[in-house]
Amino acid sequence: MQRTQSKQQPRGRVPYAFKWVGMAVAFILLAGSSGLITHHPQLGLEIEERASEPDRRMMNSSARPSALREPEKSVQEPFSRTPPSAKRVEFLGRALMGTVNAVAVEGDIAYVGTGAGLLVLDVTDPGNPAELNRSFFPSPVTDVAVQGSMVVVAAGEALWILGVSDPMEPEERAVYRVSSGVVERVIVDGPWAYISGARMPLRVLDLGDPQRPKLLGELIDPGHTSSTLSLAVAGRTAFIADFRGVHIVDVSDPLVPQRLGVIHVDGNATVRGIALSGTIAYVAAGLGGLHVIDISDPLNPRLVSSLPELKLADDVAVNGSSIYVVAGDRFHILDGTDPGRLRAVSEVRVPGGGAVRVRVDGGLAYVASRAMLSIMDIADPRHPRRRGAVQTSGTTWAVVASDGIAYVGSLHNGLWIVDVSDPVHPRRRGAVTGVTIHDVVVEESMVYATFVDGETETTGVLIVDVSDPDHPMERARLELPPVAIGLALIGQWLMVADGRSGLRIIDVSDVDRPREVAQIDTAGPAFDVVTKGNVAYVADASVGLDIIDVSDPASPRVVQVIELGRLKQLASWGDVLFGLGRGRVVVFDVSGPGQPRVTAVL
Repeated sequence: MQRTQSKQQPRGRVPYAFKWVGMAVAFILLAGSSGLITHHPQLGLEIEERASEPDRRMMNSSARPSALREPEKSVQEPFSRTPPSAKRVEFLGRALMGTVNAVAVEGDIAYVGTGAGLLVLDVTDPGNPAELNRSFFPSPVTDVAVQGSMVVVAAGEALWILGVSDPMEPEERAVYRVSSGVVERVIVDGPWAYISGARMPLRVLDLGDPQRPKLLGELIDPGHTSSTLSLAVAGRTAFIADFRGVHIVDVSDPLVPQRLGVIHVDGNATVRGIALSGTIAYVAAGLGGLHVIDISDPLNPRLVSSLPELKLADDVAVNGSSIYVVAGDRFHILDGTDPGRLRAVSEVRVPGGGAVRVRVDGGLAYVASRAMLSIMDIADPRHPRRRGAVQTSGTTWAVVASDGIAYVGSLHNGLWIVDVSDPVHPRRRGAVTGVTIHDVVVEESMVYATFVDGETETTGVLIVDVSDPDHPMERARLELPPVAIGLALIGQWLMVADGRSGLRIIDVSDVDRPREVAQIDTAGPAFDVVTKGNVAYVADASVGLDIIDVSDPASPRVVQVIELGRLKQLASWGDVLFGLGRGRVVVFDVSGPGQPRVTAVL
């Protein structure tokens, strides 16, 4: 397979930065080229360039030409009337892995679904897991199953069957695509694969020949149409969890699966995970805690006991008489010798922004948080301890690029530095971890970022020296409560959108001793800020857009407030300002200093 050759990116400042921070996409247009860096909060960092032919495959990160690639993407220039189909971009590379969604373990190899990628780890030494391979898919990886030398990956509208005889070089065997819906969960049991997802019923596939997956049967009356949050199979019965409860399906005849009934959960509970042990089902029910259900008679399931105090229970695993539950930022171990009277044995905090998945293999538990995979030693259930961890970028919130380097701010995992000078092979350099980064500004060898430190419960501005990208050095922190969010820089003056404290102006002429010189209230909470000349435009989460004259940084003054309703994010391109809020984009003409004019609402 031949790839389009990447264009050499010129070095220099990046003129345009679309920083849709939060749950959106950020774009960085590389100066003087057709390159495009696309940031997705959960998938990671993508590098693309315009090309003529689209592709629809998966990409493997090994150095050899890959048999697997990405789908086409199309872009349109701002205000251009050229049809999107006339301009193509081709996927070149992805740098960061994104949110951890799934884990499967076979022997000493762990397969981790993170963002739109599959991370293969050697966990022979749990204290130092070694990365063997990373592969990327066109859509987010929602589940992973492994059986022997076969790995099955659920990603978007497709199921990917990979051969992993050599875990360092996964090979695509086949792709099974669904005609509608999204594949969210997969279980492999012998030659059968059970899949379910959003807007698609349970299906049973024959994987006896991994290169030719074949549909055997489909549930005609699924009883559920929403997302599949968990899937479990025990013998002749499948259990499908969605927002309504747990649906019970007879799969004794894989050609004709039949719905038996549903287990409803009470109140605001939502079933997030299921683990089976003999005739007992352990159900992680979110706000409803943990439920223990007798399923010896699938037609008449019976509640045995519950632990409502385990609020935010997202997943559960069973190994012998021990029950493992992740809830919030806690990993719990319970004694399940008597399912009717579960007993708490221990609990430990898990870093990484909230645990969402747990898998147990031997004396180890693999706990997936939003920003990392933790490997827990559970040989002594009374004293579990974290042996090792692998960080991903987690949920990424901001990105900016300069001189072939991208700086990515992430939820819980701090500031990541990625070399994108070769877009086909982006590589991670250094990182400043342990904090949440909301926004990032780069000036020469200094990075300014707004941060929240969950451990110390502080927020403000972080200044990092990145003259050596492999070893970034923190120079200073300035606390700015209640919550520092957006950033903009004019010379030595740093503008900070600081929530209910409005706009703060910081003198950073001495990066080791930043100091606040002024603060001015905005009409509502300040969420973002961009500057043009001596004017700061502030996204106001209550009213709209605040225009502030900062020609005298020590005495800023509000010039105008445009009442448009909530705005939370801003981006600028020359004389055009974009504001995002309430599901719409407001376009302003800011060619007149301090006199913005609304030109469109999209």
